[in-house]
Order: sequence, then structure tokens, then C-alpha cells
Amino acid sequence: MPRYCNKLILVTSVVLLSGCVSGGLRRSSDASQETRSAAPRPFPRVEAREPEDSVRLMRARLLATRLSDETKNHMMQREHICRLTEICSELKTLIAPSTMDADRATTARCGHWLSPRHGYEYKRDGTWRMTGDGETTAGRWRIKGNTYFSEHAISGERGHLIILLDSDYFIYTDGTEVFIEWRNNRG
Repeated sequence: MPRYCNKLILVTSVVLLSGCVSGGLRRSSDASQETRSAAPRPFPRVEAREPEDSVRLMRARLLATRLSDETKNHMMQREHICRLTEICSELKTLIAPSTMDADRATTARCGHWLSPRHGYEYKRDGTWRMTGDGETTAGRWRIKGNTYFSEHAISGERGHLIILLDSDYFIYTDGTEVFIEWRNNRG
């Protein structure tokens, strides 16, 4: 199995099994229905510039939904690992075009997001911080073309290729691993 999914599975499994996931990741079916039926979100959509990109965005969105479902709801099922590996492999082929509008993507990135491990707040001034009880981890971020750069005091700056950034999901890859974050509308 590819290394990128092993880490995502391990991290997600530990977090979900230990009950350390932020409240925003534990949604009842009623809450999910409320979220889907709510008024249009105020977050900007990153629009496709070409017909081929529309197809890529639709496929990436479908896979994001599947990845989200696998990560949140099916961790205890044996076939989960195979499905997650397939989803991650296909997502890595759906890199956003290098001509994507970085200003619109930056606006879409701002706000509160949840990863399988932590919540984060991304500000327009290019800073981010981990949210939660007493957390102090912080750094800087920026988007240039289709590349998302994040900087942390320990790891320095790293660039990741953007797969999908919309009002619900942010999915990106370092070429080996696939990372997912969900928008946390509860902030």
C-alpha cells in the first residue's frame, strides 16, 4: 500500500478511535442534512477556466466527498484501507491547473478548517494558527498558482500542489501523501 495513505489512515484512525476529533467532524445525519440544506455559503467558489477543468473539478469534488466519508465514517471497516488507497491515488491525478487564480484561492482558504487531527484558522494576512484548548502552534501560508505553501518554525516552508479548494474541502498533495481539510462553519 502506498506510504501516503498509510500515514493518513494511521493518523485518522488514531484520532477517530481516541475520540480526539473536533466536534465539527462528528456530525449526526440530522446536522449533515441541515448543513446541506442551508442557504448558499458566503465562501467564494474557485471557478473552472476551461471545460477540461470543469470535469477535473467535478471528479475532484466527488472524490473529496468519498474521502471525507471514508475518513469520518468507515474507519472500523476492513475494506476501508483499500477504498482510501484508491481514492488517494486518483486524487493525485487531479492537480489544479497552474493557471488557477491565486487571489480567489487565497480568499477561499481563509477561515476555520478541520483536519483529521486539529482545527486551524487561516487569516487573510497569511498567518495560520491551530485552534483548540491552549494550542499555540502557528505559522505562515500563501498560495501561488496551484501551489499551497505553509511554513512552520520546526519544518520550514513546504509547497504542496492543490487538488481541490472550494467552500467545503481543501485537498492537496506533496506528490506522495494526500491531505484533506473540511471547512469548519462553526469557527
